[in-house]
Amino acid sequence: MICLDITDTLEAWSDTNAVIDCSIHGLVGTTFTNLYTGTLNNTPNTVIYTAGAAISVVSATFVNTAGAAATVNFKLDPANGGNDKFLLPVAVSLGAGYALVFDGQRFSMMDTSGQVVTSFPVALPLTVPNGGTGRATSTTAYALLAAGTTATGAHQTLPAGATTEVLVGGGAGALPAWGTNIPTAVTIGSKYIYRADGTDVPVADGGTGASTLTDHGILLGSGAGAITPMAALGAGQLIYGVAGADPAALGAGATTKILVGGGAAAPVWTTATGSGAPVRATSPTLVTPALGTPSSGVLTNCTGLNIVTDTTPELGGEMDAGAHTIGFTQQTATGDGTTTIDWKLGNKFFFTYGAQNDTFTFTAPSNPCNLLLVLKQDGGGSRTPTWPATVKWPTAGTEPTWSSGGGEIDIVSFYYDGTSYFGQAGLDFQ
Repeated sequence: MICLDITDTLEAWSDTNAVIDCSIHGLVGTTFTNLYTGTLNNTPNTVIYTAGAAISVVSATFVNTAGAAATVNFKLDPANGGNDKFLLPVAVSLGAGYALVFDGQRFSMMDTSGQVVTSFPVALPLTVPNGGTGRATSTTAYALLAAGTTATGAHQTLPAGATTEVLVGGGAGALPAWGTNIPTAVTIGSKYIYRADGTDVPVADGGTGASTLTDHGILLGSGAGAITPMAALGAGQLIYGVAGADPAALGAGATTKILVGGGAAAPVWTTATGSGAPVRATSPTLVTPALGTPSSGVLTNCTGLNIVTDTTPELGGEMDAGAHTIGFTQQTATGDGTTTIDWKLGNKFFFTYGAQNDTFTFTAPSNPCNLLLVLKQDGGGSRTPTWPATVKWPTAGTEPTWSSGGGEIDIVSFYYDGTSYFGQAGLDFQ
């Protein structure tokens, strides 16, 4: 039921005047009462009933008496100043002879035979304004659809193109068409598409800028200009450079001549011999020297000697550095709770504790050696190390008592014998 309070109004109208018959009944108290009987006009928001007391609308009937469809609007206007409420979808379309009936619970639409309508006919083809194409067929299979000649006109179709054709625009007001030729004005990224038998492709676009090339000729660059070919070389000719100009060809030399450089000028073929000139006929016989490994000797005045590339250099005897030191690259790290020291990367390591104790893992060097580890407390101090099981301490394995003050330094010396690290500590360096 539709409940009305006192002075609430019912409003109803159609888009066509005097074609929709309407009758509304309700309960006033316990009395079944005809609230309205009449024909709707086409003035929006026309009041057809004003409640004189609280009532309940129990039925409403709208019948289209015209020969064409007409719309129905039905809404409640509350007396308390609230917003109008439509009781039906806005502008319900009621077919010729159709009725819209409210039975107190729901609205139903009946056709001219009095049967409840469960589906609604749609005029076909569906027009463009109604979401369709305006066409009942696409003409041919695999055709393309194009917009109509107006914004709401039926779509147009373009037949399927052949496998050898491309779609070329037809300009304003015309359909595109399938064709085998691409217009010469077509560009890719503002650059024209070049075609066979067309304009020479310029050098700037990766071409030669020339339509023909000399058979057997060598191509010469000309900056952004077209490539120019040299004349074909004769048998035995050579090319040589010319400053600021194209290369030139040098004639073939006789079998009795040799080529001699001309400095900044062209090279020449010559038979010259003697001091300052090539020697040919009187050249000595060269004997390949027997090269071997020297068994002794002193390497002196040798610059640029580099043994970095030899990752396993070995000495054949004692090494004497003379009045010079041998330095190391000191490894460094700040602890994060677990620190790995790779002793293969250097014998010296400077370690600073982080904000926690630290557990060390050692990667062993390849051979026995002496190692040095500096332990520095962070600003908080009182950090302690945990050592690998291969670390050994003197005095029956008693680990030193490490310095605990902020910034204090202990230095640990290890002798690695190939298996164990024998440690000795110097503590609390100030």
